[in-house]
Amino acid sequence: MKDNKKNGSPMTQEEKKRLQVVESELNARYWKSQYDIMHYSLEYEKLLPEYEEHLKRMKILEEQKFAEFQKAMEDMKAQAESAEALATEKDEDETPAHLEDEGN
Repeated sequence: MKDNKKNGSPMTQEEKKRLQVVESELNARYWKSQYDIMHYSLEYEKLLPEYEEHLKRMKILEEQKFAEFQKAMEDMKAQAESAEALATEKDEDETPAHLEDEGN
């Protein structure tokens, strides 16, 4: 059979059948891929509104959480400043008289 190909002789019946099978397989794969594209495109279109709504909800939730975080940070900063002011006042009140004289 290999000798026939090298000599350029016509294809045998088996070779023709094999090529037909290969062509049929490629054709079937092509149409399967076309079906898959159509199927997933329809699924995408069906799910898109729900997905967009989910993204909107997630964005709103993210903005709320960020606002809560900023408020908590501001509260913590205010508490820290308040505690620092109290500590500074306490330190000034408790400074011994002999140390105050040395500073002057």
